[in-house]
Amino acid sequence: MQIQEGHWLVCINDNENIVHYDLTHLKDKSFVIDEFETESKHVIKLNVNIIPTNHLYSRAFIPGKDSVQLLEKTGELLRRYDHYSDNYRAITQEHTISNELRVFCIDKYLDNLSYFSDFIEYLKINLNKICVLPHLNKGDDRKSLTGLLSVKEGKNYIILFKLHKTNKNSINMFCETAFVVTDDDFRAKKLIGSDGKPFLVLIRNVLSGRKPFEGKAKSAAKKGYKKKKKAKKEV
Repeated sequence: MQIQEGHWLVCINDNENIVHYDLTHLKDKSFVIDEFETESKHVIKLNVNIIPTNHLYSRAFIPGKDSVQLLEKTGELLRRYDHYSDNYRAITQEHTISNELRVFCIDKYLDNLSYFSDFIEYLKINLNKICVLPHLNKGDDRKSLTGLLSVKEGKNYIILFKLHKTNKNSINMFCETAFVVTDDDFRAKKLIGSDGKPFLVLIRNVLSGRKPFEGKAKSAAKKGYKKKKKAKKEV
C-alpha cells in the first residue's frame, strides 16, 4: 500500500519489473499576480498556489471488480491521509488514513504529464480570457469549477478545481482531477461555447469572501432577503 503524502513517485510492480512514475510535474506549482486589484481598489501582490490531488493520476476503486490484495501487491493501490477541508496540504492532527481507495491510472497519469503544466502556464498569461464554469454535477453550490483547454484538434483537457482563500494575499487552487476528452464527449459539449466567467473575476469574488460565481450585487441581495425573512419570523 502506498500512502501518497510528500512522495512524488509511484512504484508499480509490473510482472516483477519495478516501474517508477515520476510525479514532480505536479509539484511546487504556483504563480504570482503582481498587480492584482482588489474589490476595494487596493493593488496587491497575490499568490496563487496550485494544489494537486492523487486523482490526477488515479481512478476510483471499483468494489467487486478490483482486489485490494492484488493492487497492494502491484503497488497500484493508493491511499492518503485525511486533510482539512479547506487546505489539502494540511494533514489532520490525528494523522488518520483516509478511507478513500484510489487505483493508479496510466492514462490519467500520461494526460496530466502532458498537459497539467501547460494548463497552468496558459492560465497565468490568460487570467482575463480563460473562462470557467461551475462543475457539471448539481448540488455542488457552484463551488466546484471546471476549466477547459483545447490541446489538439478534436481533443480537450478538462480540469476540475476549487478555490480557497488562505489569507488576504493568497489563494489555493485545489485541483480535484483532470483528463482529456474528445469534442463529442458530453462534458466537453457542455463547456465548449458556453458562457463562463474569467478566472480573474472568480479569484476576486473568493478573495472578497464570496463563492466564486457570487458577485457583489448578488451577495447583497441574498443578505437583504435573509434579513427580511428573519424579520418576518420575529413578527
